[in-house]
Amino acid sequence: MPEPDPSIPFVQNYVKKRAMAMERRAQSQAAWEAKYGSGELQPKGKKKAAQAKAAKAAAEE
Repeated sequence: MPEPDPSIPFVQNYVKKRAMAMERRAQSQAAWEAKYGSGELQPKGKKKAAQAKAAKAAAEE
């Protein structure tokens, strides 16, 4: 797929927003790891508990 032309304003906006979203996602992932990665705190809900187990298993390997 060819790179979009960065001189078009809405393309610049898209690239900027996408970069911000990726940064936000990385920050929230890091915060989640810091909070639940050690295994002392258990997140509420089945999905998050399964996520915590997976993170703990990955940390032990």
